[in-house]
Amino acid sequence: MSGKPYRQVLLFVMLGVLAQPAVADECDDALAGAEADWHAGRVAEVARKLHQNELACAAHARYNLVLGEALLAAGRAADAVMPLERAVALAPEEQGGWRALAQAWLQLGEGVPLPRQAQAAEGESWELGRTLHWQFGLEQTRGHDDNASQATAQPGIRVPALGDIRVILSPMSRRRGDSYWAHTLSADGQWLASPATALHLGLADARRNYDNLGVFSTEERNIAADVQHDGSYGNWQSGIQYDSLRQAGILVRQSVAGNVAWQPSPTLLLRPTFGLDLGGYRYQGGKQAPDGYVEKGMSVSGSLPLGPLATAWSLRSGRDFSTVRRADGDRDFLGLRWSASGALTQRIDWFGWVERTDSHYHDSNPAFLAERHDVLNGFTAGLGCAIYRGLSLRSQLSLSRQHSNIPLYDYQRTDMSLSLRYELGR
Repeated sequence: MSGKPYRQVLLFVMLGVLAQPAVADECDDALAGAEADWHAGRVAEVARKLHQNELACAAHARYNLVLGEALLAAGRAADAVMPLERAVALAPEEQGGWRALAQAWLQLGEGVPLPRQAQAAEGESWELGRTLHWQFGLEQTRGHDDNASQATAQPGIRVPALGDIRVILSPMSRRRGDSYWAHTLSADGQWLASPATALHLGLADARRNYDNLGVFSTEERNIAADVQHDGSYGNWQSGIQYDSLRQAGILVRQSVAGNVAWQPSPTLLLRPTFGLDLGGYRYQGGKQAPDGYVEKGMSVSGSLPLGPLATAWSLRSGRDFSTVRRADGDRDFLGLRWSASGALTQRIDWFGWVERTDSHYHDSNPAFLAERHDVLNGFTAGLGCAIYRGLSLRSQLSLSRQHSNIPLYDYQRTDMSLSLRYELGR
């Protein structure tokens, strides 16, 4: 650990050596200007003032420490983590930074494994680090889906392979909406095997039952396990998950997927995470051989602080390889997602995200004599309200629209829901 912090901040030193005196003076002046507010207990004002120079003073250890402590004292533990991580990376001998970082993670309650220095700063013993955390969740949702089948709203389509005649679609192949009840039961456990390693196991059962369109009702079960390790060269995570999907009580899909992800030094402002995913999907085909495919994907994601907002982004690309030939062949995909959340009051927060997925299929569709190309755009927004001791209420609106050069796959969908959730854990 002795040489690691200096290697992590080498880039800051190299880029800032010429401007170091001026930047240092600017940061020291900002700290001095916030001192009166700090002593007067105006921690929110201290956080606001210091946040204005956060980028310019990213390599200033004490600046990051004071900013992080101010955000922590103002009740913004999630925003305090990043400057505190920079502070301990720049000055690992400063125990105050490790104590503040440990307190921030404790307030977040996410059971994230802390470095050995943070646990030592908290006075925790090695045995206390071997702690089991668990959580159970139960959620009841009432909603309305105006396109349960994700089908086109057109009554008919033209099929070139049949002489360009118009084929009338059956009612079950067209857009149909219905209200539904959804139930979700989840259980999560995490074991801190060491100060730098954590093992996680999660189970979930999610069901959606439509009032009148029972053929579209679904039941999905998921089991996921992963290990996280805070190493010398960043944070590593690897895991595996199994998923099964039933529709109208009939098993239609099973999948097994694995992933590996790496997040480099916490001193980087964008906090990027690089991932590699590999999954096998098998669709049940009755008496015929099941159709399936293998999906390979690469992803990069990260977070960016924007004042009181918590924002995150992700970019994912890959390919589906058919194991049994599909009409459209293999698929290349590219997806982009941007999310943000923030607090409206002490108990009410908001969240939202926008996403876009571009899919291109390799083979010409034999019915439509064209290579299929889909573009799916989505938008989701909602409000969450903490009621009392693990009980919360959430309202959500989701809009999606898929454009395709083959009209059969062109659709739009609106889903509105209100959920009541209860969580119990330690």
